[in-house]
Amino acid sequence: MNNKNKFMLSAVALSVLSATAVNAAERSFLQEKEQYKNALADSPSSALVSNLPSMLGLTANESLDVRKSYSNVDGSTTIRYQQKYKGLPVIGDDVVISRYANGEFKSAHGAVLNGVAADVLSISPKFSESKAMQIAKKQTAENALTSSNQPISYENESSRLAVWQDANGTARLVFEVTYVQYAD
Repeated sequence: MNNKNKFMLSAVALSVLSATAVNAAERSFLQEKEQYKNALADSPSSALVSNLPSMLGLTANESLDVRKSYSNVDGSTTIRYQQKYKGLPVIGDDVVISRYANGEFKSAHGAVLNGVAADVLSISPKFSESKAMQIAKKQTAENALTSSNQPISYENESSRLAVWQDANGTARLVFEVTYVQYAD
């Protein structure tokens, strides 16, 4: 009987650019910033979409794209936004804004990554998407425990260029790589 070991790599971020000396990127949590909540409360819902990026301190190279909109049972609406930098997704957090049925501000949570431009000077990667996938697979294959010499197989492969803040607080250009790995 073959036992399949299933390894799910939900997201491996591979750094593409070298480290910079100064960390300029700063994660700002909406629920901790009174000025964000006050600005959101004072802004009518119709003006929110166009003004939201600047209200949260984002630059002209950054945007917030609607990822999903929810209608809640109490009539309120919750909208989840994905931050983008020069068209690339900023991974790690979303911005989530809720409004009551009458349009008044209800709540905000999530985070934005401010100051990306100081860390990410170029959005041109130093190697290809296929190379990023190859590196990720090599790293996980070395950790796979197999009971035979059967080759490892992969499904649901995807990768995308993105921006991510590392553990040291530096925004980096990365490939986000996901796949399912099987071994007998």
